[in-house]
Amino acid sequence: MRLVRYTPEMFPSLQRFTTPQSGLSDRSFVDHYYATREQCQLHLALDQEGSVIGSIGIEQMPFEYRGQRQTIAFGSNFNASHSGVGGFLYLKWMKSAPIAMVFGGSPDTHNILRAQNWTYYPDVLVYDGNRRYATHAGDSMARRFAKRILRSGWFSADVGKRVAALKIPPIEIREQREYREQLATLPSPFLLRLAPDLEYLRWRYSLDLPFARYRLFEIAAADEVIGYVILHERANQVVVSQAAGSDARLLAAGIKGVLMRSISARRRCASGMCRAMCSASPANTSSMLATPSGKLLP
Repeated sequence: MRLVRYTPEMFPSLQRFTTPQSGLSDRSFVDHYYATREQCQLHLALDQEGSVIGSIGIEQMPFEYRGQRQTIAFGSNFNASHSGVGGFLYLKWMKSAPIAMVFGGSPDTHNILRAQNWTYYPDVLVYDGNRRYATHAGDSMARRFAKRILRSGWFSADVGKRVAALKIPPIEIREQREYREQLATLPSPFLLRLAPDLEYLRWRYSLDLPFARYRLFEIAAADEVIGYVILHERANQVVVSQAAGSDARLLAAGIKGVLMRSISARRRCASGMCRAMCSASPANTSSMLATPSGKLLP
């Protein structure tokens, strides 16, 4: 077995390994995310015949902690079809940066992390509006019936109406078609934050990607830009992908206002009310967030 870095000409081999439901099945995504920037790579495990038997994506993400720059390695698309392959891929990830971090992840991923004594941070909250009421195997008949009624929309509250009822400080929200240097140099009140430069913003949240729709909104108060919000709009879901600002309260108001604008414009999606998601914490760390044992921030 050997590990190699993915390049676009390897996609046919990768396609034979992955499933249609996997993000790795979309060539436009794979080639953009893993093959256009040195700091984000996809590593493949190959058997003796050259067939793909495992994968792991590693992105070196630019963070800032107490004013000091920190590179944190995020793992993605961690897959292995043969016993023992996952361990080699895991070590590749751990050696890629002084600190590694996971946000989200499958149950299998967290089984590995707990076995390796990772540290979990419970203060990171995910705010989910208009969440769907999914049934589960252990639900009683009464619970299943109640969820069916709730899914019908009879008692669902529209996020736009909720936000409109809140008292938002006087701010101005302006959608922009390109990223400006000013957005990457805003001061921040947060202890730990993603600190992207202009190049990173233009790459990671490009406004003209074929596989994802990102929208950029500037937040201004008293004619001064104090922050920005980047939305990822999907068929029936709106996600706050990135937000930054010099004033936490005004930024929170901006996030609410941006969500209200997006959801109000799309009031209902084909499958029901649109769902809004945002994550935040007092330290602006970014709910299931973990770092390896012994690799904590000071």
